[in-house]
Amino acid sequence: MVKSDKPIMRVKGIKLNAKWLRETLNYNVVEYLEQADCPVLAETAEKDLQVPPEHARVITESVPGESEWPIIPDMNHFLKEYGGEHPMLGLMKECKSIADKPILPKFDGDHRGMAGKAKISFNKINWRSGTIPGRRFFM
Repeated sequence: MVKSDKPIMRVKGIKLNAKWLRETLNYNVVEYLEQADCPVLAETAEKDLQVPPEHARVITESVPGESEWPIIPDMNHFLKEYGGEHPMLGLMKECKSIADKPILPKFDGDHRGMAGKAKISFNKINWRSGTIPGRRFFM
């Protein structure tokens, strides 16, 4: 898929956005962080499988100025509390089991989303469909 130039590909009969995947895998945030001229806070979740906590350390080491990377215990990639262990093969099952749980209170409230165009509350996002009421949004 990474070597293809097709925008959409099927893997085991499921359509995947190959273009997005290629661009995501080729994006190197470190190149941009080396130019940061402000303090950087790279909060990370202890139970995050999609972006392991170790990545936050790399981020803070790439910033020329002040930075820190606190690890939030028992939180996953979706800002939801998760006390269990993460079997990689059970990731989809985990996502479904926590879809209706609220975001941890520390992270709920008004946040700038959609490139700063709208204020959103993370708890208003429909995590099953990836939508925000009244908006088209894909995670």
